[in-house]
Amino acid sequence: LKDTDNQIATLRAIYNTYVDQHDYQGALEPLQAELALWQNLKIPERAAEVYHLLGDSYNRLEQYDESIAALQEELAIWVDKEDLVREAETQHALGVVYTAAGAYPAAESALQRELALRTDLTDVNNQVSALQALAALYIKEESYDKAVAQYQAALDLADELDDQTLHTTLLSQLAQSFVTAGKPEQALAPYQELLKIYQDAEDVNGQLQVLIAIGGIQQASDAFDNALATYEDALALNEPLDDAATSGRIYEAIAELQTAKKSYGPALEAYDQAFAIWQTLEDPGRAMGVLFSQADIQQELKATDAAIAAYKAAIPLANAAERPDRAALATERIAGLYRDAENYTQALQFYQQALAIWQQLENESRISSLQSKIDRVNTQMQRAADQGEKEAQAAEQERIAQITTNGFIEPADGATVSGTISILGVANDPHFEKWQIDLLLDQDESHATFVALKRRARATGGPLTDLDTTRYPNGTHKLRLRVVRQDFNYDEYFVVINIQN
Repeated sequence: LKDTDNQIATLRAIYNTYVDQHDYQGALEPLQAELALWQNLKIPERAAEVYHLLGDSYNRLEQYDESIAALQEELAIWVDKEDLVREAETQHALGVVYTAAGAYPAAESALQRELALRTDLTDVNNQVSALQALAALYIKEESYDKAVAQYQAALDLADELDDQTLHTTLLSQLAQSFVTAGKPEQALAPYQELLKIYQDAEDVNGQLQVLIAIGGIQQASDAFDNALATYEDALALNEPLDDAATSGRIYEAIAELQTAKKSYGPALEAYDQAFAIWQTLEDPGRAMGVLFSQADIQQELKATDAAIAAYKAAIPLANAAERPDRAALATERIAGLYRDAENYTQALQFYQQALAIWQQLENESRISSLQSKIDRVNTQMQRAADQGEKEAQAAEQERIAQITTNGFIEPADGATVSGTISILGVANDPHFEKWQIDLLLDQDESHATFVALKRRARATGGPLTDLDTTRYPNGTHKLRLRVVRQDFNYDEYFVVINIQN
């Protein structure tokens, strides 16, 4: 027996070492070995204790079936021994594990049994604990009204205990359950009571947390002025504490409130305060979040350049926070803003950068989405280019149409030409009779070759005729436009061209 005692003590010491290291998988083996020893010794009470520890370890490993099986073995022993206190403890543990496993009816049954046992035993402290566990269960299964009822019942019981810490915990849980139940206005009463307790105890941290919670409720209820006053009270309370992180969170809450009011200037100022704090605290994740929020506001204000600048500043912060997904999102949003501004070249560049990040992250849905966006931008770029070309052509035609001075417009003097070209110009006179174009080969008038003749004036810039340059030798030649007036008087205009076919 002495050797067995030593062996059991050693196994329990090994178990405790594993637990101290949070190695619950390693803790299973010494527990199972100890269990076998107690079973061989036929001491069920000690076996039950080991079953309880096994149930706890399996629960921490999220191996809920194994945890439940161990706790049921323990429960059977205490029921057989008619030990109501230990049965209640085991029912509580079972209720918690059933809740974690999502087996809500079984959890409710176990916890209700525990509550009945605690009531029979007039164990008020543990009655409160059972009610808290039931409330947590009801919140999990989204039966929020039931959860509220448990916390209210627990508060009533807690009045018998003169335990201020428990009372404040229950007030906080009751208030949070009202918020979760979608009844935030009903949370104000327990929060106000809690605030008074913290004020009487001069617990500044407690007051801060309650004020922030109250401000959030007021903000959600659109009581913006009340919420702003509450947040400002929290800032003033926090100032002597020099708790920069809490100030940062409050400034963010104020900014969100001002954004909801569409008071964008004050919102941006509050975000600036928060951003400066997160930068000082070297918290790139929070700083990045602020920039995203500021970019949203700038987009609402149609301040595209400012929004782009905010997203660009967010990218290195996202990388510093090891959030490549947020870096990709910022890059993608920059691309979208450029696309909306019809700056397709920049849009394409940033979409491709975002695509590269999503490909590294192997996010297939984002990859597919980005590829579609890139295709659309390429199409938009082509349409814009085509439209630009059309507009340029129209502008050039308009420019040419405004010319009224006789002479050649195109080709330009000294131009190199090939194939068939259009000859543009003006040929007009108050006493107009006809115009004629000749090609002077090698710029020699003795080698003039007839090109075209018309008896209709061209009063403004436009096409005169076409010239098939392939009919003539390569080289430098001269076009001559002769505008003939009555009585065979005329004016001549020349342009040199270099034919290269």
